[in-house]
Amino acid sequence: MNLAARLEGINKQFGTLILMGENTYTQVKRDVVAREVDVVRVAGKHNPTRIFELVGLPGQVDTKALELIAIYERGLEFYRARAFQKAIEVFDRALLLNPHDGPSHTLRSRCEKFLVSPPAEAWDGVTELEK
Repeated sequence: MNLAARLEGINKQFGTLILMGENTYTQVKRDVVAREVDVVRVAGKHNPTRIFELVGLPGQVDTKALELIAIYERGLEFYRARAFQKAIEVFDRALLLNPHDGPSHTLRSRCEKFLVSPPAEAWDGVTELEK
């Protein structure tokens, strides 16, 4: 099964409508507004890939959405640095802008779990996806 089909299936997990892999994003990044959502490794694949949510077209995305992207990216940095409490605070700021932002809810929830049960020392920030 190819990556695009797997990403279509995990939109529910992130509360997104359209996710794309890093290769697709690289080809269209000048033509779209997108945000990096996570780095994932799908079942049956060894190499992880960054995944991106399609937000819209340049000039058609409002400033509130652009601000949300910037805040989310900061939260993602804290998440990857294992600064889970700081990441939660940043994702909370994102959720003030859009209470229905699926990626912010998803990563915030992961951070809460990691505060209780931290990932292994060898954790590389990659999310292992079953399907």
